[in-house]
Amino acid sequence: MTILGKVLVYVNLLFSLVVAFFITQSYVKRTQWKTAYDDAIKVKTAVEAQRDQYMKEAHEATDKGDKLLGKERLEKEKVLQDKNARDNEVKDLRAQLEKQKETIAKHNLSGQGVQSEVDRLSKQAEGLQKMLADANKRLDDQAKTVEDFRQRAVKAEIDNKSLVDRNNELLRVVMEKEQDLIRIKSAPGGAAVSSTTTLATNNPPPADVSGRVKSYDPTSGLIEITIGSDAGILKGHTLQVYRLEPNGQYVGVMRILEVKPTEAVGKMINRPRTPVQVNDKVANKIG
Repeated sequence: MTILGKVLVYVNLLFSLVVAFFITQSYVKRTQWKTAYDDAIKVKTAVEAQRDQYMKEAHEATDKGDKLLGKERLEKEKVLQDKNARDNEVKDLRAQLEKQKETIAKHNLSGQGVQSEVDRLSKQAEGLQKMLADANKRLDDQAKTVEDFRQRAVKAEIDNKSLVDRNNELLRVVMEKEQDLIRIKSAPGGAAVSSTTTLATNNPPPADVSGRVKSYDPTSGLIEITIGSDAGILKGHTLQVYRLEPNGQYVGVMRILEVKPTEAVGKMINRPRTPVQVNDKVANKIG
């Protein structure tokens, strides 16, 4: 073998090693992104289940609180009525007692019968005073109960908002992982992805836009949305499709085919992760 032949053999061997290195790196990166993507999906599913359970408990607590509050209000009104009645009775008894004292003083009476009546009225007034104090205590206890339910309702609302925000953040992570997988597959050594799909997934509107799905035809796959050229939408732009209620879900990416001032028509680029529904959110980004 000539020297030139040996050189060519070594060059081919070196080139094969370099190609093998790049193929190995591409495979490792795809595997790492796929693992991270699957982990994000598992976390998102767990958070959704936790959020649904917490929302169920919050609704049950709110309903129970509303019923108890209604009952407490009725009882409070009754206690207030009793209190007012007792106040009037105390007022009347005090007036009678004053009249009896005036009569005794005027006529200089000290008979046993008059004194007994005065003692009776005094004891009755003391009893009514005690009942009035009990009614005031019950009103204070009911006020504390109402305030406790109010604070629990506020806390439940805050916790629910926190879970919704966390769910939205997970939706963004899932979307980013999916787009990273598409980019990795389209790189040398990865699975083939059409140039149309790669271009579309990287062509969002330059400004923030947000709308919703107006109609969807499963047969043709056409999606009509509520925003158009007036909002900055152009033919060829791509939008993220997702929903927040009842459970946050990422649907996929749609490409705009036709545009009007206040509406536009497009189709999903790839097979959607979940069927498109009317009132799904569409935006240049999730957030």
